[in-house]
Amino acid sequence: MSSAERFPCTQESATAQEVFDRALNHLRAQGCQSKNSDGGCVYWTDCLEEDCQNKRHELGLRCGIGIFIRPEEYRSWMEGNPIDILLLNDECPTRLHAELIEHIYHVNGKYQSLLLRIQSIHDHNIVVHWESEFQKLAKDFKLIYKAP
Repeated sequence: MSSAERFPCTQESATAQEVFDRALNHLRAQGCQSKNSDGGCVYWTDCLEEDCQNKRHELGLRCGIGIFIRPEEYRSWMEGNPIDILLLNDECPTRLHAELIEHIYHVNGKYQSLLLRIQSIHDHNIVVHWESEFQKLAKDFKLIYKAP
């Protein structure tokens, strides 16, 4: 399967609902955080070991934002940078920027980032709390949450 088939995106911006659904569905299927060997959350890990739910992830683990980064776009400098900083970096891949940039700015007159909230859910919550956090996120951004 080509990367275009695994990461179906266009140069157009994804809608907030598309971003939300893709991140939520990915994290549900993965069932664990994407962490480096030091225990820190990362966009990508190349770990091909059995994960916390005994599922093998042949592409490694991805966080809720890392799933949007295609293999040919990924660079190690991305790690350690929150998604808003990554998207504003001059080295950010054009396609990734175009797809996600509108989701890091103001919403209804106040700074709210859908992407930072997704990143925070993955990074700062244990897996059993993900569903309730995504429910809150959906409510805050007026998105449709579908229970598993």
